[in-house]
Amino acid sequence: AAALCAGIALALLSLRFARRTTAVALGLGLALPLAIDGDVTPRLVAEQVCLWAGPIALVLGLLLVPVATETARVHALLAFAALISLQLFPRPDLIHVAMGGPSVLLAAGAVLHHLLRRPSGRRARYGPSLRAAAAALVVLLCAARVYPALRARLGEPLVSLELGPRAPLVVAAPYQPEQRWLGDAARAIAARAAPEDAVFYFPDLAGLGFLADRPSPFFYVYFVPGRPDRAGERRTLDELDRFSPVLAVTGAPRVPAFAGADDYFTGIASYLARRYGPPAPFGEVDLRRRVADP
Repeated sequence: AAALCAGIALALLSLRFARRTTAVALGLGLALPLAIDGDVTPRLVAEQVCLWAGPIALVLGLLLVPVATETARVHALLAFAALISLQLFPRPDLIHVAMGGPSVLLAAGAVLHHLLRRPSGRRARYGPSLRAAAAALVVLLCAARVYPALRARLGEPLVSLELGPRAPLVVAAPYQPEQRWLGDAARAIAARAAPEDAVFYFPDLAGLGFLADRPSPFFYVYFVPGRPDRAGERRTLDELDRFSPVLAVTGAPRVPAFAGADDYFTGIASYLARRYGPPAPFGEVDLRRRVADP
């Protein structure tokens, strides 16, 4: 859906210059994800295009479609899509932004349909000032949501974290001390588990598996209280017996949504206490080695 929105946004832009370029622009937008290989830089650029495609399509629709009786449904879709999108935009992971893709797609498609057909010539009930004000409001809200993260990124010096080749991360300099534990934990995991060994991360530490290049062959990779549910917890317990991970990596949740995971997933907490040795602290996490089977 995000890729379709990117194509529609390009098509709407082209309508200001030449109608015949609409199909070409739409095709280029839809083909963009298909042209991306495994290289990190093109993929990140494409994700940024998709991230901004929704707001661009909505703003263009608000600017280009006159407010009249015949366009009431189009503007209703634009308003609905704007509300949904601004709740999700911008999220650090594209999958959350993509959840607003269907509504943006419908709104952008309605705008495109209206602009491609011949206008009836009915007089708009409101002038362009109302449309401009609505578009400016969307832009202002988008900018307000982006500003906190963008201010630190543009206004503070950036430094690289020592996390190894799998994650060349940069953070604002003031946050470097509190993030240094990521590299310490990743190196400790890599030193204590072979590449083919399974490692269990609980409740929200699966990212360390990527940093350390140690697999986590479980169906659930994070544990928000209630998601997975009790059936998911039983499945995880079965997988713990089947895979017998050599290490369990645990730590206090750093995201409020994961708070109370130990109290909710009592079966997993009991299993870890019973089958794994005492915790060895490494920064913000504990490493527990599996004890011999009874």
